[in-house]
Amino acid sequence: MPAFASFRACSGDGTIGHYAGQWQRFAKWMAEHHADSPALRSVTPEIAAAYTVDLAGACSSSTFNKHVALLTLVFRVLAKPAMMTSNPFAEVRRKRAVQHGRRELTIEELRRVCTEATGELRTLLALWKCFYATWAWRTSTARRRPAHSRMDARLESCGLPLLESMR
Repeated sequence: MPAFASFRACSGDGTIGHYAGQWQRFAKWMAEHHADSPALRSVTPEIAAAYTVDLAGACSSSTFNKHVALLTLVFRVLAKPAMMTSNPFAEVRRKRAVQHGRRELTIEELRRVCTEATGELRTLLALWKCFYATWAWRTSTARRRPAHSRMDARLESCGLPLLESMR
């Protein structure tokens, strides 16, 4: 049984598929850039660094970190069978994840989206209004007014006559 087979039970098919894709990318890169180094033990920290430079330019920080984590794991698990003295990916620094914050729409922006929506967006907004109004009516214990009138009152309190033409 291969040394890495014990990890298979812990991972789902989707994860294994991602691992396969990450490994294939590395193997393809090795074949293109270091065809003379086919054995795992021939991968040096310099080769690992060159690969990560190439990888960094092609993916997000999250994807980069996942690739590096897999390669670090593979080289750690297969170190003995491959007769390696060190893990070439052990010193590769992970990229810091950049969070892209989003601000809320202003009332004016929301009004514009609602009034200028067409096609599928307009349908989606109508479905949202219908679902939300129905949900609000069913969960309300204070009053049993028709859902649309209560929903409209909430929206109008924000100054948003949401898609009046959809009634």
